[in-house]
Amino acid sequence: MPRPGYFIEKRLSRSSRVLSTFLLLFVFLFGCASPKPIREYSIARAALKAARRAQAPRFAPGYWSQAEENYMLGEQAYKESRFDAARELMVRTRILAEKAENQARFRRWYSGEGE
Repeated sequence: MPRPGYFIEKRLSRSSRVLSTFLLLFVFLFGCASPKPIREYSIARAALKAARRAQAPRFAPGYWSQAEENYMLGEQAYKESRFDAARELMVRTRILAEKAENQARFRRWYSGEGE
């Protein structure tokens, strides 16, 4: 005959195992989320500032508008915690902003307006 309280202890140990398994699964699934793209965000913002200083909105409006659009979409993805999408959009922003800056510098030089 089992001692008094045996079934209660057995039930508690089973529930604690289920709970610990659930917690481990939760930590594994949500603890492995992608990190925030802080570096990409900062570099994209700096690239946009450099393009603006080179007068990209005036001399390279195509690349500039694409860069701005990608930046706004990346900011939105970041705010919604979609960090993979935000990272990709910020990298695209950087590339487009660099193209805009280069094109603006060339067109300013070619037109004789600067540098």
